[in-house]
Amino acid sequence: MIKIINFHEINDPKWFEETIQLLLSMYSPCKMEDIQRFYKGEKIKENSFFITVDDGCLTDYTIIYPILKKYNLQAAIFVSPYILKSETNFWFQEMEGYNENYVRQIISKKFNISIESMKDFYLYSMLKNMKISDILDIISIYKTENQISSRPRRNMNISELKELNNSGHFIIGAHTLNHPILANESDDIAYNEINQSINELSDILNQPIKLFAYPNGVFKTDYGKREINLLENTSIDYAFSFTYKKLNRKDLLYNIPRFGLSHGSTSKLKKKLIVGEYWENLKNLLFNNETKHRKQIKQQIDFLK
Repeated sequence: MIKIINFHEINDPKWFEETIQLLLSMYSPCKMEDIQRFYKGEKIKENSFFITVDDGCLTDYTIIYPILKKYNLQAAIFVSPYILKSETNFWFQEMEGYNENYVRQIISKKFNISIESMKDFYLYSMLKNMKISDILDIISIYKTENQISSRPRRNMNISELKELNNSGHFIIGAHTLNHPILANESDDIAYNEINQSINELSDILNQPIKLFAYPNGVFKTDYGKREINLLENTSIDYAFSFTYKKLNRKDLLYNIPRFGLSHGSTSKLKKKLIVGEYWENLKNLLFNNETKHRKQIKQQIDFLK
């Protein structure tokens, strides 16, 4: 059994180190080359785990990197070269702390829809149904009308990325240019977001880019066959989704599953790792999770016109 464990921005080094210690107590660590060998049908250690990290946040450099060095572990990290080169933030980082009612007013005016029609929907679920250009426009309007500037960067810069790449503890993969929900975008935008992120990252690091992770990462909600077909014509060999499943040799290499860990006590994380696959499937079936919520929004409010 092999699990890929995914992390996003980490702000608590103690929590992250305790989580790494938990993983090491339950599984044997492996490297990306072991994942490759597994999918080629070769034997690797049973009961293994591999770490991935999405987005390229500054804390990947200040917190995750030192702890991986301490325990001599390897991770794949997925970054957006435009964000790192421009030393700016992803849209969801920039919007953190915004007044939600004010943002809803902007959405109401922009799309000519009533505030009432949005009252039952989470703001971020609505945003994840929009094109990236619309989200960035909403941010621009909010900043102008509230006379605020951009937030300090929360992501690595190019120098820090290169240090990670040269450390031996990270394999660098692409994560689009701007972190759009690819399924919301036109064919041209999806193509550019994928291909330019791979090509620019390759130019920065002076090496071929072989790994890719889909933003948000839910198959048939955030990406689909179109994105898989686009990747098949690039240098990418493996692409990662966000699905609570252990690896299976029948997995599509452009749809590799990962477990996400983001918070919780050691005991809760241990339970999630043991039964997570079954609990997540049951939870998704019984409860109105984000994916279901976004489908409901799309049925009632069309942001894609």
